[in-house]
Formats: sequence, structure tokens, C-alpha cells
Amino acid sequence: MPKAMRQLAYVQFFTWFALFSMWIYSTNAVTSNIYNMKVPTQLYDKLKTGLLNREASLDKKEFQSLLGDVNEIDRFKKNDSDVLITINLANYFSKAEGLVTAEREILKTVQQQYNDGADWLGVCSSVRNGLAAIFAFIIPLIAISMGRKKTHMLCLIIGGIGLISINYITAPWMLAVSMGLVGIAWASILSMPYAMLSGALPADKMGYFMGVFNFFIVIPQIIAATVLGFLTLNLFGGNTMLTLVLGGGLMILAGILCLRVDDKD
Repeated sequence: MPKAMRQLAYVQFFTWFALFSMWIYSTNAVTSNIYNMKVPTQLYDKLKTGLLNREASLDKKEFQSLLGDVNEIDRFKKNDSDVLITINLANYFSKAEGLVTAEREILKTVQQQYNDGADWLGVCSSVRNGLAAIFAFIIPLIAISMGRKKTHMLCLIIGGIGLISINYITAPWMLAVSMGLVGIAWASILSMPYAMLSGALPADKMGYFMGVFNFFIVIPQIIAATVLGFLTLNLFGGNTMLTLVLGGGLMILAGILCLRVDDKD
């Protein structure tokens, strides 16, 4: 394997690990932290009791899913007057019997908050992709003056800052700015590593090594899918926003590792 390809493998690993953390946890992180999905503690206790009383009448798989949510909430909830619940619980109990109108309205509000957050994140993802498409025309101009590896480093650092900044957002509109920064990184991710790699590969094996290089996209995603849940629950106390912060930090690390790449034009 060419030296530049080995060096880029580390860059790709941390880059795609970070991206996968965003794809998995961004909806939960945004709706849980920027939008209000909390219910009064008394209502949550009522939902929990109602779920346990319905065990015999519920489908086993559905009951286990709802009970898993309750156990996770009990594990990480704070001694506040309100409790953050999951959309899974809100969807089930908004249609269940035994709740008064006011309680049902609270659950409908939670559903609306989740839908608003998910919809807005979808819009911001479009902003990310749109900015990436535009920035793709600018990247070659930057690379001419800075060099390819420094250009990629800069873009990854900007993207990492964008992911980390989601933790500090106080208004939904600011999410578009964060996703726009990730879009700058996305434009570079889809082009710069391959541009750097092409100069280091023998012409007669270009297709082979390009195919092998895609392993460094798939492998980090498999590892992320394996360990991110464990890290979120046991290291971050169930706070998915901190998982996005981890992703942002790893993307910045990937940018710094670009400086090690032996980039030959």
C-alpha cells in the first residue's frame, strides 16, 4: 500500500467515524436539547405505571421497546420537575386510554416538538448539501494557493467546529449555520482525499487501490455503529449531544492528521 494511502487511511477513519455519529444521533440530539420534549414528573410516573400495567395486553416486542425507553430515562433522569421522554413513549400514550385531556395535550406537544426539530434538521441538511455543492467550485482555488492537504485540513477543522457548535445552539435557526460549516467539510471529503491519493498510485493499479481505499469509509462506520451506543450510554450519560461533540473533535483530529500526508502532485 502506498505511503500516502496509509496516511490518508487515518484521516478517513476519523472523518467517517465523525460523520456516522452525526447521521445516527443528530435528530435525537437536536430534538432533545434544542426543542422541548419534557413532561411533568407526575405525568411521566403515570406513563410508567400505565406501561407496566399493560404488559399482558401489549405485543412483546412493542412492550420491550417502550420498557427500554423507560429504563433508560430512569437511569439518566435528573431530580427536576420535568422529565425528558422519548418520541416512542409520546406516540404510544398519546393514543392510549387513562389520560385526561390536559395530559394528552402535553404529549401532543412533545410529538409536535419532535416533528418540528426533525423537519428543521432536514432543511438544515439540505443547506449543508447545497453549500457543499457551491463550495466544491471554490475548493480548487484554495488548493492552488494552500496545497491540497492544508485545504482538506482547513475544511475538516471547519466541519468539526460546526458539529461541536451544535452543543451551544440556543435557537433552531442557528443549526443552519452549524450544518453549513459541516457542508464545507463535506465538499472537501468527497474530493480532496481522492485528489491526494491519485498522485501516489501507480497508473496500472489505480482502480484496484481506489477500491481498497473505500474500505476506509466502510470500516469506521462499522466500528462507529458498534461502539457509539456504548459510549453514549456509559461515557456521556445518555446525552447524544456529547456524541456529536465527540464526532466534531474527531473530525478536527482528522484535519490535523492531514499534515502527515505525503502529498505529491
